[in-house]
Amino acid sequence: MKKTIVLMLTALIVLASCSRGGQSQDTGVVTDFVSVSETPGYIPGADGSFGTVGLYVWNNNQSQYSFWKKIGITTLQFCDRGWWYNSENGSLDSYLSGMASGVRQAKNAGFKVYVILFSNLEQYKGPNNTEPTGLGVKFHPDDTEKWAERLDYLKKTVSMLKNADGFTFFAGDPGGITNSMGKGSFETFVKMAADVRDMVSETAPGAEFNINTWAVTMFQTPSVSAETPQFWQRETENCKKILEIAGFVGDDAGIELPCHDYYRPLALRLYAKYNMKPEQKYPQKDDIEVLAERGTGNIWAWPYFLLDEADDGDRGGTVKTDLPQIETRYICKYINSVRELGFNGIIGSWSYAGYQNKCLNTYAFARMANDSTLTPEQVISEFASLIATEQTAGTLTEILKFIENDSNFEKKLPKSERIEPFQTSFSDVGEALDALEDIDVLEKSAISLPITPGEYLSKLAERLKLMND
Repeated sequence: MKKTIVLMLTALIVLASCSRGGQSQDTGVVTDFVSVSETPGYIPGADGSFGTVGLYVWNNNQSQYSFWKKIGITTLQFCDRGWWYNSENGSLDSYLSGMASGVRQAKNAGFKVYVILFSNLEQYKGPNNTEPTGLGVKFHPDDTEKWAERLDYLKKTVSMLKNADGFTFFAGDPGGITNSMGKGSFETFVKMAADVRDMVSETAPGAEFNINTWAVTMFQTPSVSAETPQFWQRETENCKKILEIAGFVGDDAGIELPCHDYYRPLALRLYAKYNMKPEQKYPQKDDIEVLAERGTGNIWAWPYFLLDEADDGDRGGTVKTDLPQIETRYICKYINSVRELGFNGIIGSWSYAGYQNKCLNTYAFARMANDSTLTPEQVISEFASLIATEQTAGTLTEILKFIENDSNFEKKLPKSERIEPFQTSFSDVGEALDALEDIDVLEKSAISLPITPGEYLSKLAERLKLMND
């Protein structure tokens, strides 16, 4: 049970299916800010940026297109939730039709679109329109009959969404096995991934195919909790195995790696607590170079929970995460790490639960992924100028840095992995609150933000007050 709580992507899958997302505010036309990806003559990777800078956004959300485009997002990753819909009464067909429309809309807006396909989940067949638990029902991966049925549904999905630029086969969470299902095996996941790769190649020959290793250990041994360092060691071991399989990841299959050792508080904290810190973080530059030598097209970093802790079971039980949360230093550290390793793409996380409160994180992620020279201080200053007048943006910058120093994400990390705090002009919360009252917000921001400047300042006030608790 704890493993599910800690990893838990499934809860947001249902939330995304039930939410249409908030509406952004059209606050004007950009006059002096142009995203790197829109710069004439821009060559991805030429200046240390990534060829792919994307967000895992669950499903289509046109209200955010303007913001995403302006900050340099090039790629959107949706997830297929067809397993949740009744395949016997038209609900599944209606859902897939809507997904296909969303793919077209996003592509017409200039984004590349990839779709995540989940593994061993049974197709819901009624009597309701949707599967009632919202978590899905797993079948044992060794059940060849049920896998054949699942593969047929995935083929239908890929056929309906074949205009997507690519598809990603996702490992565990929600896939994998439970204790009650008996033993599983890593090899079964590999076979499934190969089956899906071949099916995608046949059904959507113009689409790319990636393998995402997130929680692949759940196929192997559910009895090992994600709240033990052994789970994270096995994640590394299994990722290594995947990359070592001849002909598995290469010119016809890309890879998406979380790189837990480079950012994930839960894994890093457990390693420190039990004195089981790896001799080297995984992956290393040599691992990525091998993939590049094979002709692997997509070598993407996939740091879920770095930008948005919305459904992380390791949130720490604080309501601070329900208000503006800022982690520019850790976002910068991770981006620079995977850039140095040789990754050519990066996909950040985004959620309906936190997209407004965490919009600075989204902004920082896109800007720093597109420009290797930017510092956290510079990005915060840029963002402050989108909220406050020129005369008060400097003060707002100091307030945002002060709030980042109270990062919930940071507090979950072992001390050895923490970054030095910002130097700010405030010595206590009272001073920051007083300064916040003097901030003059812009009537029109330079770009369309997910939240109005006035609303954002109100949330900052709430966030500061919590720091007194």
